[in-house]
Amino acid sequence: MDEHGRRRFLKTASVGMTAAIAGCGSAEDAPAQSSTEDQVTVTVVLNPDRDALQMRRQELVEEVEAGNVTQSEAAEQFSEERSELLAETATNAQESLESGGAEIEDVDEEALVMRATGNPATLVSVLTEDYISAISEASDYDEFSETPEGGDANATDTGAVEDGAGE
Repeated sequence: MDEHGRRRFLKTASVGMTAAIAGCGSAEDAPAQSSTEDQVTVTVVLNPDRDALQMRRQELVEEVEAGNVTQSEAAEQFSEERSELLAETATNAQESLESGGAEIEDVDEEALVMRATGNPATLVSVLTEDYISAISEASDYDEFSETPEGGDANATDTGAVEDGAGE
């Protein structure tokens, strides 16, 4: 867990440094309106409520153990609820970014990433939102979309629901 947090910090810091080098912190006179020259494209890493997912998974395991639902019903229900939570997380992040003037180019809810273009200060400011865990290079979007993020692999595995009861 410490390694994951450290990587997240380093990626975030590198984006901040890139923004600073790009002139976001420049003391020179800046135009009143943002121009396309002030825009950067980044990958925004989403952060669904993992505690809620884990709690719901545990509830479903208990339901299976009690015989109230079958393993397949529990797995299907968990998958549906997980998809709803991921969609809600993506919507919240998209609304937050767009309200700051950023443009969303691509969204991959399953991989928990979106590609956004906007003012660097606006993009960095969304890191205070609970549903955004990191900002990284634009090229990371394709990499994250091809393979699920390591931290979310457990949330996609419905095996924990199925392992909870023996038939």
